[in-house]
Amino acid sequence: MPVTKASISDHEKIAQIARANKYTTGFTNMMYSGEENYKKGWIGKFVDPTDKIIKGFICLRHAVRKEMTVVYDVGVHPHYRGMGAGRMLIEWAMEASPYGIIQLNVDDTNVDAMKFYRRLGFRKCGVGSWKNGNTYTTFKVTKDRLK
Repeated sequence: MPVTKASISDHEKIAQIARANKYTTGFTNMMYSGEENYKKGWIGKFVDPTDKIIKGFICLRHAVRKEMTVVYDVGVHPHYRGMGAGRMLIEWAMEASPYGIIQLNVDDTNVDAMKFYRRLGFRKCGVGSWKNGNTYTTFKVTKDRLK
């Protein structure tokens, strides 16, 4: 599988992908992408097997009290969208989840992401507002419902 744990040495390449999408620019905040999160295995990378270049990433954490894995960011290089990288990143997160449950928030203006997660079996389980006033939808999927 071309998705593996990322290391801090991958950070700049992953950050470039994150900065290329307005929905993942927050990844570069050290709260999400600090060295400790790499050490914990909470950041995964998708590497194209043909050229060995990082084309996507996922940032997550395992919420012990909620018994679920929370995904903060999924980013795929624009030229690789629609080719299965996002699906493989989500599948990797599910395999890494000790709970078999993934939850994430999607900005309500990110229609493509909402369609993508619904195709994978995610279901709406809430709504909320970001600090900037934009709204989001919360989605959740269990291992047995992931398509």
